[in-house]
Amino acid sequence: MHNERTIHAREVLSTLKKYFVDLVFDTVIKETVKFKESSVGGYSILKYATSSDAAESYRKLAREVIESD
Repeated sequence: MHNERTIHAREVLSTLKKYFVDLVFDTVIKETVKFKESSVGGYSILKYATSSDAAESYRKLAREVIESD
């Protein structure tokens, strides 16, 4: 989970992309309250908040993983 509000997180992501160009996916899963709410309720983000940006990010990442094979 990436917290884009912190300088440290942005620097880490930038460094990863710089040194591991071909190994880092384009999709970044951003930290949201929805993840915490879904885990408290015992649901995946895809079930808890189906149309949220967080759920869409996971779907996008899944497509990237599938297409990378």
